[in-house]
Amino acid sequence: MYSIENDLEVALKNNVFAINATTIDLFLLTFYWATFRTTKGGIKLHTQLDLKTSIPEFILFTIASVHDVNVLDIISFEANSFYIMDKGYVD
Repeated sequence: MYSIENDLEVALKNNVFAINATTIDLFLLTFYWATFRTTKGGIKLHTQLDLKTSIPEFILFTIASVHDVNVLDIISFEANSFYIMDKGYVD
């Protein structure tokens, strides 16, 4: 991503964003509010990253049981932009 010469670089005038989420496991006895499963706690970090600047445009922490596709209702989308996401965002 930070390479000076990048053979895969594509010159796009439009913005390009990557949307993804990751689950962060937490110790349930300490973080009792972060219920995920009966014996496991966790939170989920949802991020929209601007791939041209490597700056996050959107960050949201939720409980780990929130499905990725539900966050699409919260994100503000820019017209004429490209969005890259995995199958977790398909309902």
